[in-house]
Amino acid sequence: MDSACASNGKNKKGKIKLAHSQRQSASEREKMRMRTISKALQNLRRYLPPSVVPTDKNLTKIETLQLTIRYISHLSAQLGLSEEQFRGLTEAYIIISASPDALSSAADLKSGVRSSTISISSNKHIFGPV
Repeated sequence: MDSACASNGKNKKGKIKLAHSQRQSASEREKMRMRTISKALQNLRRYLPPSVVPTDKNLTKIETLQLTIRYISHLSAQLGLSEEQFRGLTEAYIIISASPDALSSAADLKSGVRSSTISISSNKHIFGPV
């Protein structure tokens, strides 16, 4: 019986080590995921014009996303894009991003859009409160 207890004790220690290792791995994956999200949001903030971003505070994640959505809507309106045209462009971009070989098929979707220079008003309240 002592050998059964000893082997049972080893199994418990092995399971505990395995569980600890799995938790550690999961924790590392979560840290990497959060870093990736933070970097992506930081990169996204760089595309928001200074006239849109409050200078006296750092944007939260949700504020960044809300301002970005409003800014994209504003740019779409400036281009005169309908919601349907905008969605078509978004789908074309996703296709291009997913597969470089799809560039030729997505070019047809993009060809209907005219080029335009966009200027943003210096009015800081152009998009409304966050």
